[in-house]
Amino acid sequence: MLSGLSNCGYVGRESETFRARWRGRLNEHLLFTELTPAFEFRQLSDARVPEHAPFFVCGLYMIQEVETGA
Repeated sequence: MLSGLSNCGYVGRESETFRARWRGRLNEHLLFTELTPAFEFRQLSDARVPEHAPFFVCGLYMIQEVETGA
């Protein structure tokens, strides 16, 4: 899948500007942990890279195996 975070080349100062604005909202895996900034970034990406729009916000979850004792 194409990612507005990492697969849509940023040019010149654009990279610095985006880093300054969004880095504090990303976790150690460079993913959003809150919905509001994720949807804000999606809207910005739709406008910034219209040839790849629409972008989507997807949730990633880890399901831990639970022992049933059976």
